[in-house]
Amino acid sequence: SNFAQTESNVNSVYNLVIAIKSHCAAKERRDAVRKTWGNTTWIKLHTNVNDAALLFLMGRCTTKKDTLSVKSEQEMHNDMLQWNFVDSFRNLTVKECLFLEFISTKCQASTHIFKGDDDIIMNPRNLVNLIDNTNDKNNMFIGSVLNGSPAIRDDWSKYYTPRSLYEKHSYPIYVSGGGYIMSTSIATKLYREIPYVRLIPIDDAFVGLLLKRINKRPTNNEQFMSWGTKKTHVQKCFWHDLITF
Repeated sequence: SNFAQTESNVNSVYNLVIAIKSHCAAKERRDAVRKTWGNTTWIKLHTNVNDAALLFLMGRCTTKKDTLSVKSEQEMHNDMLQWNFVDSFRNLTVKECLFLEFISTKCQASTHIFKGDDDIIMNPRNLVNLIDNTNDKNNMFIGSVLNGSPAIRDDWSKYYTPRSLYEKHSYPIYVSGGGYIMSTSIATKLYREIPYVRLIPIDDAFVGLLLKRINKRPTNNEQFMSWGTKKTHVQKCFWHDLITF
């Protein structure tokens, strides 16, 4: 909500939110992001963005030590959004819904959102170049696409989704939550569909269900490397062109 206001068109000015899923005990990861690819001062100086904001998305802390540490961290950096729910893998969909609500109700000055995990690296220059080279900048949803992913029925798996929550054999097309870019207008449309979709404990697939409701097919881009690399990639010196890894 503190983005510099501008009357320029979205096609020429970008207000970028970098939203990173984290948790209370991951301070070292957050500090690493702040000092490297999430440094918004560097991004504003070296990319074609009007403004940039780094946000870490978190649930409540479970220990007094973490609570005090996060309070001190927030006083120093003021870059964490924290909600009162249990921060677990199977509650990531709750975090997704709350973030979409925040964007839709309190951050409409943004134009684009990078959403990712705190254990990745991201190249902000390449990310902004991707926006620059996308024709419909106000209708973007780009990442590492998964198509035909099955719903896991084994109750011992952390990816387990019971048929009572999702009946179909496979999920609609979606992207890996490790890192992707979307326009704020798309995020707002997704938020409006939340009441009509049953929450499932796989946040990436849940976003796919929302995308299906707005008839938005995500675009695959191989610069989003969500599944590791191969020796042949290293030999080709491909790192320069990556967006996420």
